Amino acid sequence: MSAVNTSEDVTKGTMTSPDANHMSEGNSKVKTQSVFGKVADLVHRWFVDPPESKLDNAIAKSAEEDFAREVVFMNYNVNRFWLSDDWKAMKERCPNVANWTEEQLGKFSWNERVPRITRAILANGADFVALEELRKLKTSNVYSLLADPEIDDRYRFIEFVSNGTALCMTHGLLYDYRNWFLRGQRIEWLSDTPGWPSHFGEKSFGRVVGVADFYPVEDGKIIVTQEPLTVAVAHLDVFPESLKHEQVGAMRKLFEDQTTFVLLGDMNFFDDCEGGAMRESMEETFQNLGKEARFSQSKKVATRTFVPYSYEQRYEQLKETDSVLDHIFASHDNVERVGEAWLDTRTHCDGEEPAELSDWDAMPSDHMPLCVRTRVQFEGWDDEASSSQASSSKD
Repeated sequence: MSAVNTSEDVTKGTMTSPDANHMSEGNSKVKTQSVFGKVADLVHRWFVDPPESKLDNAIAKSAEEDFAREVVFMNYNVNRFWLSDDWKAMKERCPNVANWTEEQLGKFSWNERVPRITRAILANGADFVALEELRKLKTSNVYSLLADPEIDDRYRFIEFVSNGTALCMTHGLLYDYRNWFLRGQRIEWLSDTPGWPSHFGEKSFGRVVGVADFYPVEDGKIIVTQEPLTVAVAHLDVFPESLKHEQVGAMRKLFEDQTTFVLLGDMNFFDDCEGGAMRESMEETFQNLGKEARFSQSKKVATRTFVPYSYEQRYEQLKETDSVLDHIFASHDNVERVGEAWLDTRTHCDGEEPAELSDWDAMPSDHMPLCVRTRVQFEGWDDEASSSQASSSKD
């Protein structure tokens, strides 16, 4: 499975050197971002008013009129961070698994769960899959999730790293490169200074929102629209509630002016705490596309997205887990939900599926995938807009 910095085909969403995969992780990211920025500017300027002599060789074209596309989004906290395969290290760092038996540990190991997580991703057919609680380990890294050939044939992967501490969690975003071109990517820090590595207070190790911009791809060509589709991935702190309120405010401020925008993530909105108030705050700025999502098998309205493993609750502070933690928000403009959102309640085990949520320990993760189908509207370049853009580009 390739990350975003390795590809031979521009429609697969990359424009960096094939040698980038052999660079250090940090240098690779810097190179990817700088190249994307330059290429994105060239794409905008060149294809709005392209030289006629090169039209036959164009890998992109400007959208001549407005159009809409159905897009499926999925959010999935895959619990890679807590239940990994480096058990010696995790027992030392995570008191909640210190007393687990070898059988208990093995049942929830990453290698045991990853085939079912892969099946869940493929079964729901999403264009974009946001992943939370990823973490690279010395003995096993997050890319093992993407080893399935069907995943590799469809998706490319972006990783948003927050910091380099031992317990660093990262976000990931899978995107269907057959239908989407990655224009650029960045991270925003959830703080008063989002452009600089920072956080709110001493109880946060630094949370980021990963952001990526995409153009549609059609018949192998990039369709350059007036605004790209912006997809963001977030994972808020578990507690304290005051810190999450600040993070919610930061996200609203960051993205309130976005017009073609979708934000996915594990927001940790616990309804027995102040989760309801935070959700309402987000809904003042964004659409809640996952509102009243239904369980995929029973079609009942979901009252939870979190499935606690039965051996032990993760935190003593969280007594009530009947809460909607995972969310998909969107701008009020240009994004419309189609039908009902759904939570995939299947275990994706071999053989017959158990009754819905009857065997929590059989679930691939302690979160269920939240999915929604949308219709995204894109603005084309009419004559006036095209002339204006071409004139500003020449200036």
